[in-house]
Amino acid sequence: SKDYARPLQEWVCEVVDSLIDKNKEAVEIGFETDIVLELQTLIGTQLTLQEVKFIHINALKLFTTYGSIERKKEMFEKGIMQNIIRILKSTDVTVTEKTVALISNIVRNAREISEKPQINPYLDQLQKDGIITALYQDGLLAGGNDLIKTMVSECIGQLYNTTPLPEEMKETVVQSLKTGIEIGIRDKDSLNIYFSLLALSCLAWNIANHDEIVKGNPIAWTDEILKINDSVIKEGLSLPKIRELTHRTDFYVKKSSYMLLSWISSRNEMILFEQIKQEICGKTKEEKTILARTGFMEDIITVLKEGKNQIEDKGGLVILAINVAQDLIRMNQQLVQLELDDGEFFDDLFQFYQELQPDQIYNDFVFILVSLADATSDLQKLAMKKIDFINPFIHLLQCTDEDSLIYIILHVTVTLTQMKENGQIKQQDEFLEVMKENGGLDRLIQIAQNDKIQRKGIKQYAAITIASLHKAMKLPDEFRVTIVDSLKQMSNDKNKVFIFLSALALSRIAECEDNHTDIISGDFETALKNYIQIIDIGVNDYGIMLALNLLQFGSKETQNKVGNGVPWQDLYDIILDVTDESILQSAILLDQWKLAIS
Repeated sequence: SKDYARPLQEWVCEVVDSLIDKNKEAVEIGFETDIVLELQTLIGTQLTLQEVKFIHINALKLFTTYGSIERKKEMFEKGIMQNIIRILKSTDVTVTEKTVALISNIVRNAREISEKPQINPYLDQLQKDGIITALYQDGLLAGGNDLIKTMVSECIGQLYNTTPLPEEMKETVVQSLKTGIEIGIRDKDSLNIYFSLLALSCLAWNIANHDEIVKGNPIAWTDEILKINDSVIKEGLSLPKIRELTHRTDFYVKKSSYMLLSWISSRNEMILFEQIKQEICGKTKEEKTILARTGFMEDIITVLKEGKNQIEDKGGLVILAINVAQDLIRMNQQLVQLELDDGEFFDDLFQFYQELQPDQIYNDFVFILVSLADATSDLQKLAMKKIDFINPFIHLLQCTDEDSLIYIILHVTVTLTQMKENGQIKQQDEFLEVMKENGGLDRLIQIAQNDKIQRKGIKQYAAITIASLHKAMKLPDEFRVTIVDSLKQMSNDKNKVFIFLSALALSRIAECEDNHTDIISGDFETALKNYIQIIDIGVNDYGIMLALNLLQFGSKETQNKVGNGVPWQDLYDIILDVTDESILQSAILLDQWKLAIS
């Protein structure tokens, strides 16, 4: 009777438990003597759901814990999962936990399941038998605790290796895996993190699962995960798939992928640069210069040299190194000059950029260029206007990430608009031929004419650079109107940088009469007034030069347009107030033209 059988059955299970624990020989005996089959029959058919206890299911589960891959495959073939799946409905969470653990151990039978794009060999049969539906409904949706839900989602994730998750369960399964990782990070439970990452890696083989996986930027956990420094976690990461993510368009996915790969490949260096960032925080420019020159710049240069040949794996480390360099040179012309004199840092920075592909860029790689623009004098910018710093960099104009492209094109503009005056009338820019040969000019023209670009400043910088490169030359017919109109529109921009640079560019193309018709067309007079009336002596200087070049090289019609556009009283005020001798002489010369054109 049951009254005698049940205690005896429990005693047998306790004996099995004590014999098998970490004893692989006992596991083999259990299979050879049909103990496993007897346990399967007991739990699957003889005991009611309410009668199944922890000791029963745990005894059977131990054969999956310590049995070989071949034995676990044998358990799958014997239909053990089909026999015990009903136990997921048990109200005893300890019983449910061991049931899920048993199923999970069998599912993990497939070797290297996350490392290769292979269909899980058990998926088809378990779908047909309703096992996956039961796992989802009874184990995940109705699971008694987070551990059960996480283990079930790990099972489902591994079963759907390379396969789209069913739509009805996709969001819940993936979110449960993310929750498992978060719990693992909180508890520093490396195994929990490992198996959740393993399941996500399995799902990541199929693009249909990607949107749900990357929702909420899950890869942002990577710093926290890898700080646990557990080799088990690293083994659970699908490195080829993560390397692919460094080429994705999503900013957060790209950044987190770079950081993850660098924490794996260069953990000690990552820690070093995190410490350096803390060390330079709050330091004065003088203190930063000393730190830079006594070792930090050498560390940065080493990373740039190594990183250019391993961008995917060391990109995160390069980002940290560049961030440190950016902090060191911010508003620090002295350090910039020292590094320009030495040459090594800038050489290695632009050699790194030469190897960086446009689809690998995200803005932390290039934001240092903004700091360079702010930290360098015009003479220092002119020193950077050389082929060694332009040709390795120019292919990055192909970047489609506008948040990065704005920094790239800003650097191109502030560098290429510098000129070393030689005293000749109508001096042309020798870099126009360089930009034609390296393809940079064509790309700038494409950008300037691309109406799909949304980020303010990109098209403006392109127009400024194109015009400046054509100093004292006719702008080609196919884009002259577009460029000139864009420049004139900038005369009323809220950003004084664009006002200044547009005045500079217009004054340069005004040295060629072939550009005059388009310059003086439309609302030219308003633009000229804006340049001379604004309270900014740099803009005034180029506004005056624009007027002088149009007057000197232009027709009578052009001269009349200039005469109507110059705000003469504002010009007179500049003559009275300006202290710069060069600007004063230009203003006086323009004032003298008043009589000739009146």
